[in-house]
Amino acid sequence: MTMLPRPLRAIIRSIHSAAAGIPPAAYSVIGAAVSLAIVHVNSAAALPSFTNVAADLGITHLQSTTPSIEPMSGGVAVLDYDGDGREDLFFTRPDLPAVLYRNTGFGFQDVSAAAGFTNIEPGSGVASGDINNDGYADLVVMGVQSTRDYLYINDGHGKFTEQAIARGTDITSPPGSLSRKSQGVALGDYDGDGYLDIMTSDHSRPMSSNGSRLLHNMGAANPGHFEDVTHAPDWTSIAHRWQQPILPMSIASSPNSLTSITTAIPTS
Repeated sequence: MTMLPRPLRAIIRSIHSAAAGIPPAAYSVIGAAVSLAIVHVNSAAALPSFTNVAADLGITHLQSTTPSIEPMSGGVAVLDYDGDGREDLFFTRPDLPAVLYRNTGFGFQDVSAAAGFTNIEPGSGVASGDINNDGYADLVVMGVQSTRDYLYINDGHGKFTEQAIARGTDITSPPGSLSRKSQGVALGDYDGDGYLDIMTSDHSRPMSSNGSRLLHNMGAANPGHFEDVTHAPDWTSIAHRWQQPILPMSIASSPNSLTSITTAIPTS
């Protein structure tokens, strides 16, 4: 005889206890309660399952054409880039242009070229947010096997332009140093001024040329432009308390905060 699940046995015991002294005419009600309990327990025990419908919905791009290149690279952002109320998808790639899919409500349409993603700008982690407070979602992309990181500004008309160098988020590698292996990136308003700041991370790079940074949004004075405050007094004091430098290697973010674990960050 198959043993009933413990939650169901408890339910049945409760029903039997409550049924003591009830006339036989009410037994059908008790039976219905037991049947309902069985259905409930079995439903709760069912495991969720997922079906891959990417191709059916139009998500068909190839992640890389070079099997040996950075197999762990690649990131995805969910954003409403065109303000139509539907979430769109953006994918970074290591050796091909990034891919932007517009959500049509029935599937996804590849609008990469029309949106300005035609150059190969090797990307890894990505975060989306309105960095210049113009009401449109922008994209911060970490460079992998690249000399720098990338910043794509949304013009509100379906087009993005890469402006990392002009806005101070490129974190270009020093001459003669190893290329970037940037990983995750987080956006958050760490100083509460109403503008999103940026925290980046870099993997397996010496402290002398590491790309892990805290970038402060200059806010109302120059919206969407950034200054490197990694070694500002408030942050270096945190490093001294831990007696080691800090690096956003595993980043958790919320609309108003940035947090990081401690490990290694450039000290000069």
